[in-house]
Amino acid sequence: PNAHSHDDVKTNGALTNLGTASARATGTYTVLFTESANNTSTVASSKAVVNIARGATVLRSFSFAVKNQTPTGFYTVVVTSSDLTGAVTEYGNFTVA
Repeated sequence: PNAHSHDDVKTNGALTNLGTASARATGTYTVLFTESANNTSTVASSKAVVNIARGATVLRSFSFAVKNQTPTGFYTVVVTSSDLTGAVTEYGNFTVA
């Protein structure tokens, strides 16, 4: 998808506790920009730590505000959910035009 100045690029994540006891989980959100020379830099990041009751799902939203000075080009969104048992990472992309 394409984003333009003054757009908000929103990412939603769900953390579900499949265990038999409450669990503490961390969701991290990172936006990476790749410039024309293939150099990549982090332009935004956020982290949420949540306690989740057994069988419950917690929703979190993150957003990246595209401003007038935001460089045009290719962006990657990386969302990682982790707890004591491991981590899961998902990727998405958007272009600022």
